[in-house]
Amino acid sequence: MKTEMQKRIMNYQMDSFNIVHHARYLELMEEGRWLYCFQNNLMDEFHNKGIYHVIVNINIDYRSSATFGDLVTINTELLKVTDRSIIFKQTVLRDKKILIEADITNVFLYKTSNTIIPVKEMESFWDDLKLFKNL
Repeated sequence: MKTEMQKRIMNYQMDSFNIVHHARYLELMEEGRWLYCFQNNLMDEFHNKGIYHVIVNINIDYRSSATFGDLVTINTELLKVTDRSIIFKQTVLRDKKILIEADITNVFLYKTSNTIIPVKEMESFWDDLKLFKNL
């Protein structure tokens, strides 16, 4: 399920050029991914099963800038699923104009053994994974 989150840009997110500092977009997108996990009822399963996730790759395209007071929308959805990783597609928009596009690759690990979990093992509680036939 695609999630959508809106955030108002605040002064502390700006750089000396009066635009949002590039690293702040990473924070906005991280919040968007946590919202995705929350809205897809993944948080309890992650905690109960001792699962955590790690970002292993970020591909980001900065297309335009936001500034103080802008209301931006962060969209998050699954883009690709492999045997051992999940790629989230995220966009940051202002008034339907794409500011940022990113593909963020995550792997999931068991806290106790620090080993990567095959994605197929999460299919029982993560409904969106069932949409990908390559598992």
